[in-house]
Amino acid sequence: MNVLYVAHGHPSQARGGGELAAWRLFKHFSTLYGPTNCGLLAAARSTKSFPPGCEVMGLAPNQWLLKPSSNPVIHNTAVNLGVNSSLHQALRYLEPNLIHMHHYLHLGVDLIHALKLWFPQAKFVLTLHDYWGMCAHEGRLLRRSGDLCPGPEVEACINCLASTEAAAYLAIRAVRMKRFFAAIDHFIAPSYFLKQQYQTWGISAKKLSVIENLPPTQEQASHQPEFYSTLRLGYFGQVNQWKGLNIILEAVAKAQGQGANICLQVHGIDADGISEGVEQANPFHLHCAHWLGQIKAGAVQLNGSYQETELTERLLGVDVLVMGSIWYENSPMVIQEAFCHGLPVVAPKLGGMAEKINHNKNGLLYEAANTSALASLFIQLAADPKLVARLKANARKAGLGLHRAATQHERFYAGCLFNNK
Repeated sequence: MNVLYVAHGHPSQARGGGELAAWRLFKHFSTLYGPTNCGLLAAARSTKSFPPGCEVMGLAPNQWLLKPSSNPVIHNTAVNLGVNSSLHQALRYLEPNLIHMHHYLHLGVDLIHALKLWFPQAKFVLTLHDYWGMCAHEGRLLRRSGDLCPGPEVEACINCLASTEAAAYLAIRAVRMKRFFAAIDHFIAPSYFLKQQYQTWGISAKKLSVIENLPPTQEQASHQPEFYSTLRLGYFGQVNQWKGLNIILEAVAKAQGQGANICLQVHGIDADGISEGVEQANPFHLHCAHWLGQIKAGAVQLNGSYQETELTERLLGVDVLVMGSIWYENSPMVIQEAFCHGLPVVAPKLGGMAEKINHNKNGLLYEAANTSALASLFIQLAADPKLVARLKANARKAGLGLHRAATQHERFYAGCLFNNK
């Protein structure tokens, strides 16, 4: 089997969940099928690294960077898609019979039509990592006002785009997205919540399969049932207004104000990153800085970004992983990463997060953006080491494991190719 993975970013440049999902599959199946039988085509972060006239660059054997598209609303393709184009020349030796796409953002929706022309024998699969298909504003089903969105409505979408060209863009986008989605043979949804949203939007349930993304590695050593005088909370991943670090910081300050003995380790940004945002008067960073100033000295560590090879060591340094997301996250990588390391997760009761976490079993759930509710959970955990130990034990059992997740993909691939799925 020859598989081409197509992603909206390469993990050497972008470390979002979708990029990592594609990368982990590429690495696993390169080992399983052979390194010459798998390829990875990823959009570059910017055009700055491309020489004039260059559209495709080899990054490593069977890994290519593609010049990124410029419009995230109509998803145009920024490269030549002719039969003799440099992209076709780069890919033609792979001759994939399965093309597993992980996005169209930065890649452009026209890319699939070229790939279908070049490789007519290939089956096309798309893993849906978010809601870009139906949501032209950041793909989060989150309105510009910050309110959760029940689904696309023309007037609401125009308001969210806040552009004089919004109506025209949405009309063009609707046609382009319809053609793109019609060209996909089957879709993977990493959560039942996301599957339901796309069914409601119009994709047939017969074309949607729920399969979890691959966790980072084989199962890791779990936490020992030891108790610390200070409960160590951990935040991992991207730091932005949608991930809610500001909400977590406010809850930590409130919990400390009520006597909770807790500390927070932030893995994803350092003090300079907060300062830069404050200098630019970014409301999110200003909010973070305000609450950092309210927390006891030394109770928050801003540990900066990290590589996947550092993940285990950092996860083993905390007792509970905390999330603050304000949107319907689909299947955050960090949850499976935590479970595979025996870490319980505290997260908002939204989307796929509420689906992955069994409240009071392998983690705790709270009302999204409710800092008082989150602070109460911090107080409860800090006061009850036995609860933390029980949650840790159940978190380990909840971990999907690399072998199981990979086997699900193997069976799915076989079904696509041999059962005309």
